[in-house]
Amino acid sequence: MRKLVVFSLITLFMLFSTTVGYAANLINVKSDIDNVKTFDDKYIISGTGVPGTFIAISINKGKPVGLYIGASGLFAKEVLLSEGNNYVIIVARKGDAYQIVKGKIIMLKNILKDIIDGNETIDLEDLINSLLK
Repeated sequence: MRKLVVFSLITLFMLFSTTVGYAANLINVKSDIDNVKTFDDKYIISGTGVPGTFIAISINKGKPVGLYIGASGLFAKEVLLSEGNNYVIIVARKGDAYQIVKGKIIMLKNILKDIIDGNETIDLEDLINSLLK
């Protein structure tokens, strides 16, 4: 019983001493970042949000790129991708509220372009496997 009381008091203390609150409505990402596949090495992440919100976008835990949402409530940022899986983390923050959005963009190797340009030869099985990655 004593452990339950101590646990409850600690939980209440942590609940009321938190200075940052989670908000699920600061941004709405319109770009597809949910397991999307592309051949391009650049991708535009865009959406809408609360004006004045700061957004930090990080790809594969790299250096974040930051921007503020202007009065229009719109945002867009071009990011560079590397071949394979590109894990996206978007952190939006305004005052004490924050929101985290995660996704994955998969950059496929443009084998067809390489074959046409004569830079690579590949058999059909390898082509199919690369497209299904």
